[in-house]
Amino acid sequence: MIPVSIAVIILATICGYVGIYHLLFYLRIPGHREHLFFSYTCFSITLYDICCAGLYSASTIPQGMFWQRYQFAALALFTIAILWFTHAYTLGRIPLQVLIPLTIICAVFLTAGLVIDNSTAFIYTGTGPRHVTVGNFIDLRYPEATPGYLYMAQYIFMMALSVYVLVMLFRHWLSEEYRTSGPVVLAMTVFFAACLNDALVGMGVYDIPYILEYTYLFVTLSMAFVLTGQFVQLHMEVQEMNMRLEGKVNDRTIDLLFSEIGRELYVEMLSGYSSRDAESTVSRLSRDISILSHTDELFRRAAAKAREISQSAQAYIFLVDEKEKLQCKASNSAEDASILAYNSSLVQASYREKKPVISGKNSTELTIPIKLGEEVIGIGYFQRFTSHTPFTENDIPLLEAFINQTARALEDAFFYQRLTLQKNREKQHTLSPAIEAKIQKAIQYLDDNFTADISREGLAASLNMHPDSLSRFFKIFTNMKMGDYINSRRVKYAAECLRETDESIITVAHMAGFESLTTFNRTFQKIMKMTPSAYRNQYPAG
Repeated sequence: MIPVSIAVIILATICGYVGIYHLLFYLRIPGHREHLFFSYTCFSITLYDICCAGLYSASTIPQGMFWQRYQFAALALFTIAILWFTHAYTLGRIPLQVLIPLTIICAVFLTAGLVIDNSTAFIYTGTGPRHVTVGNFIDLRYPEATPGYLYMAQYIFMMALSVYVLVMLFRHWLSEEYRTSGPVVLAMTVFFAACLNDALVGMGVYDIPYILEYTYLFVTLSMAFVLTGQFVQLHMEVQEMNMRLEGKVNDRTIDLLFSEIGRELYVEMLSGYSSRDAESTVSRLSRDISILSHTDELFRRAAAKAREISQSAQAYIFLVDEKEKLQCKASNSAEDASILAYNSSLVQASYREKKPVISGKNSTELTIPIKLGEEVIGIGYFQRFTSHTPFTENDIPLLEAFINQTARALEDAFFYQRLTLQKNREKQHTLSPAIEAKIQKAIQYLDDNFTADISREGLAASLNMHPDSLSRFFKIFTNMKMGDYINSRRVKYAAECLRETDESIITVAHMAGFESLTTFNRTFQKIMKMTPSAYRNQYPAG
């Protein structure tokens, strides 16, 4: 087999592979018929390329005529396939009343070319193979006959159809909002030019190499790029819609939860507070809230609802961490309360005394201990403007009941970190004190250096542990893989930067330790259930 035939066989293999891919795509998602007809175009060109390889390798004109006949048959099949592809891709811009007659005409050319075996199909004058040279580098030999009237008519018909298809694709491109089909229009324009060239060469108008079999590789890649891009875009849109829907469901569930808490609370206060009824309400609401996973949003909404009930300018929620230190988990302020700041000494005093405290100028500050049972797990801090009504003892019962009942109702999600810590303690009986101390050192190192490129092997060596042992014991101690723990710390830091700074998202990604924006977006979305852009829009900086 001559080199030019090998090159064409390679092109046929590529086209065949692309055709199989899009056929399988259609079988998985039958609604996208453009993939089915595109696969047919690939298979028809695969057949055409194989016939080209046979023609180039033929030793006599009669042998070449055999391959020429099937070349024209493959071109007829391709014409049918591209017509139906254009119909599906342009959403019916080629109407069926036009499409079906054109298909029948192509089928007639296909059948006639395979049946007729006289000068109507080919004109053989008995001369030798045609030679085409390009400079001193290319010397091609074409053992072919001159097309007769039948194939001349097929050439002309194909040219007319190519113009028609181009017009339909161009109109579709102009009607698109985002003009995504431009590569298809360009590819078909190039293909039309190649068809015109090969038709003129075949009719003997001039002698240059045939280029159709090479041009279709560009067509294949262009059309595959567009079709695959459409699917990817659709997938991204569906994913974005699901995230938005999930966010709306979470928001609505939280709204309903707090409304339920408030309604039950008022009913209980009016009818006489019953601890048994309260525990029943709390248990039911806790089960309802278990579907929510975005604890930062729960903290924020709890603070907002508490501020609303207390008629405060701003509200803070502090929770006690494992080191018995108060950490601010959420704050919510009225639009005109940005200049206010909380009184940290008052918060600490209320936590030490484990009771509500009214303080500040004109009694504008109120702290409420947050309790689970008898244990104080945090402090709610509320502040009013000095020009507003001061806090009194009458404000305490309702606000205290609401915030404590909310804490109990949200226990599964609201205090997830505390529950996780408790589970870790239950598992730690499998760890020796020495191993536990090493894992705590590893955690401290990760907390201090999570933005850096951390090597598991290097960290294990510094602790005199095998890397696999470090990973196994780390998972037992924290209930998380080391990589997941690092990513959670990075995302938490990135979320803080997105909320509190105006840095670009790519800058935040690098600040948090992510090597690429793609990895950052994927990890952030997995943990926060929304994209960084959506998160910044929901929690604007400042």
